[in-house]
Amino acid sequence: MRLSLSLVCILSLLVSVPASARVVSDESFRASFEAARNQEWQDISSDVAEHVLFPYIQYHQIKSRLPYVDASDVRDWVEDHKDTPLSAWLQKQALMAYGKEQRWRDIRTLTDQPPADTAARCYFYLAWFEQMPEVAVSGGQNLWLAGTSRPDECDALFVKLRKTGEINDLLVWHRLLLSLQERNVNMVKYLGRQLKGTVFESAADYVNLVVRQPAALLKLPENVASSTDELRLMYAAMRYLSGADTVRALEYWPELSESYPFSFTQREVIEKSIARYSYRLDPDNAAQQSALETILLRYADADLINPVMRTAISESDWLQVLYWSGQLAEDDLNDSFYQYWRGRAFQATGHRQLAEEAYRVAAGQRNFYGFLAADQLSIPYTLGYETPQVTDKELRAFETSDAVRRIDALWGLGELGLAMQEWQWLMAREPDATDTLSELALRRHWYSLAVSATIRGKHWNHIAHRFPLAYSREFARQGRELGLDPRLLMSIARRESAFNPEAVSPVGALGLMQVMPATAKHLSRELDMPYPGKEGLTDASTNIRLASQYVRELSDRYHGNLIAVLAGYNAGPSRADRWLQESQGDYDQLIESISFRETRDYVKAVLAYRVIFDSLSGEETLSVLTPAERFIPENIARN
Repeated sequence: MRLSLSLVCILSLLVSVPASARVVSDESFRASFEAARNQEWQDISSDVAEHVLFPYIQYHQIKSRLPYVDASDVRDWVEDHKDTPLSAWLQKQALMAYGKEQRWRDIRTLTDQPPADTAARCYFYLAWFEQMPEVAVSGGQNLWLAGTSRPDECDALFVKLRKTGEINDLLVWHRLLLSLQERNVNMVKYLGRQLKGTVFESAADYVNLVVRQPAALLKLPENVASSTDELRLMYAAMRYLSGADTVRALEYWPELSESYPFSFTQREVIEKSIARYSYRLDPDNAAQQSALETILLRYADADLINPVMRTAISESDWLQVLYWSGQLAEDDLNDSFYQYWRGRAFQATGHRQLAEEAYRVAAGQRNFYGFLAADQLSIPYTLGYETPQVTDKELRAFETSDAVRRIDALWGLGELGLAMQEWQWLMAREPDATDTLSELALRRHWYSLAVSATIRGKHWNHIAHRFPLAYSREFARQGRELGLDPRLLMSIARRESAFNPEAVSPVGALGLMQVMPATAKHLSRELDMPYPGKEGLTDASTNIRLASQYVRELSDRYHGNLIAVLAGYNAGPSRADRWLQESQGDYDQLIESISFRETRDYVKAVLAYRVIFDSLSGEETLSVLTPAERFIPENIARN
């Protein structure tokens, strides 16, 4: 590693390594690693330099001394460690530290390439403003032109560009329109204030009037029309209104579309946006529904037709199911969802042969509706397993690499999050070796890493790697104790976290089966065990025990109806109760009546995963849902 004297001196404060240093144990390194994180340098063992994870100690040491580390030393360290994500992390840390102190020369020494991080990029452009003015100005303008807020670190760059005239009133106006499209009303108001006393003042005032009174769209003032590109203004306003007030957008659109020469692409974007928010329309308003139908027929977009299809499905309106599915392009129509429901519709209307043809197309696909269609035809499920063709030589090449040695060490230390980061970095550097890496991960029981490798490489048929039989003993134990299907529990964990024990959701759910802390407290009381705390929820056994108890409670609540159990697990029992109360059809119609797309997809995925896990476990008889699991007793919705 190329280090100047200054950085060598810094690192010598950390550790003095004797020539005959022994290899430090994982336990000893763990203590030193925690000390480095806490900047307790005196507690770091002198042997850590011999450990494969020594760069992590160095990273924390260098980071702690920023911005007072010479930029050339940081640059050299980053270059020497480019096979690990530490290089990118340190470069970003240095960019931010130098930028806060306005050490522009250090930033120029560190890198001449714009970083990915937005805040760091703003500092980068400030540092290179004089030396690479075209790059800095163009980059700064591109960052400015966004309908969302930018980090505070960008303020100085934007002020500079405003002073030099590179961000002029026209660009402020264009950003106001972008903010309007994103329905960022606060940004619209802020930018409007910047346009006071300019040629765009009346246009900005008009936009704020439209936000308060949408009917103003129908009469564009002459002074506004003469001061700006009225087509661009109207396009942004309709994009705003389609999401903010869909009823008025649909009402005003015929007149506005006649009055302004919108391009085909602009019309498509506006009309699809109106259709996307069509759930806000009145289903009993004939005029609204007629206008919506015109839009849907014009584009035959599967994503837009899907909600209309689901409404027809939940109401058992089989002719409408056939009508709307028949509007789709062939590629979309061949999806198992549409083919299965066409089969159901043909069956309900007495067209047995057409129903069998539709079911057969659906049954050729390895997913929830493919399996249901196979059940309708009493034929085996399509599974289509493949095995990666990996040689021992290819495996050994990775096993001896520094990257895999670091991942192995991090996994052994329980640093699964860092191990995953190293794994992602390795896959990015070796995009053609994801099949080898997934096999390596599976052999080492790095279940979440095996799954991520198959996803990264799009190895959809490598089923044993996509669906490893992870934590099978723990799931089997909880299944026995609670009278639950262990592979159902395994399927929930696969969907929730892809078998990552340290997974954390945006709403704070934790661990393998994504248990909320509040739910965990309740379950701990039920099991008469101490609440394990957030850290304890990342322990796989603890997480499985608590989550399995929750599944048991939901199963009791819903009398074994697995659709309601899974909907309740994902979205909460109160929502599952409501969906049950509102549903009037069979079990498959119940799924499509779930109003949350995430929950609908969740229920179908878990049920399909269970079939796959059953198959991998050697089960001869496969079933998506048993009669007891799909049965909806009359009193279930009243609980």
